[in-house]
Amino acid sequence: MSKRLFISKSNSECEYLNQFLAEKNIKLFSVSFIKFQGIKFNIDFSYDIIFFASPRSVVFFKECEKIPKNIKVACTGSKTAELLLKMGHKIDFIGRTSGDIGKIADEFNIWSENRTVLFPISDISLKTISSKLNKSRVFEIIVYKTIINSSKIIPCDIYVFTSPSNVDGFLQKNDIINKSIIIAWGTSTEKHLIKRGFKVRHTLNDSSVNSLIKYLQNNL
Repeated sequence: MSKRLFISKSNSECEYLNQFLAEKNIKLFSVSFIKFQGIKFNIDFSYDIIFFASPRSVVFFKECEKIPKNIKVACTGSKTAELLLKMGHKIDFIGRTSGDIGKIADEFNIWSENRTVLFPISDISLKTISSKLNKSRVFEIIVYKTIINSSKIIPCDIYVFTSPSNVDGFLQKNDIINKSIIIAWGTSTEKHLIKRGFKVRHTLNDSSVNSLIKYLQNNL
């Protein structure tokens, strides 16, 4: 019987992964347990830098506000940078290890110096990066909320969790048998899985499908 791999992403994001797994005779189950809803907001203050932690934060911020041309733009990693560039924005800081938010936070703290920073965030943001900065330099504004929508999933041999919220959504209606392999999409997800009592086999340093495939190529 072929193995089964679950990932907490939508089918539309997993075409390349599905092709790779099919060659290995592994069945893919891709389901995201979270959806997002924009929140209206107003900005009545000035700032020097805007930091986007995800493509979603870019999309929902721009639904209500323009990115001022006179400020610096920073982001977590390549996916967010790709969207910003596509929208025509110059990027001044890009995190080099999207799977290790703590490391990006340290790098950004040094790079941003004493400048003020705006963080467009979700209602359940862990605030890992902003927590590293002096509070007097930080502005946080909620631009979207995260809604968990759980569903039952067939038991799998490998589980790839892409966020703490998806872990919680999965566990509302599912469990993981002891022999299954668990892969975390970065250190924040790893810490949450450990907190929920699970052992993580591997944590992706770069949170991307390509990074996941490289790991699977060497470990299946």
